[in-house]
Amino acid sequence: MEFAAFYICLAASAAFFGYVAVQDFRNWKIRNRDVLILCGFYTVTAFAGLSTTDIALQHYVDPARDLSAAALLFALGFVFWAFKLFGAGDAKLLFPTGLFVGWDHMLLFSIGLLGFAFVILVVLKSPFSMRSRTRGSA
Repeated sequence: MEFAAFYICLAASAAFFGYVAVQDFRNWKIRNRDVLILCGFYTVTAFAGLSTTDIALQHYVDPARDLSAAALLFALGFVFWAFKLFGAGDAKLLFPTGLFVGWDHMLLFSIGLLGFAFVILVVLKSPFSMRSRTRGSA
């Protein structure tokens, strides 16, 4: 029963990530407050994972490695922002994303992100995209 708190925190974090994604899609803005809330969600989730007696769950959470993954993703996001490849909010959001992804899952996350970004790029550049239709009429 004690591991239920971990999964509840994880589900709440995923739901809040979804909320932030919808807000970013609508407003093209990711607020600092939302990034801090996600970091708080990680703290509670990590505490719940580390405080359980389930050995497998304790090994799933490693704050030092998670923090190093977050720092790496944030640094990469900052570089992409500096070259105007990312928005500042996207770069900020990579920090809590790195906390949740962790060092052990960075490769899988990177491959998935690359594939997802490619699909989005193709959709946005397609002649059937709403974005391409509105550009030509302005």
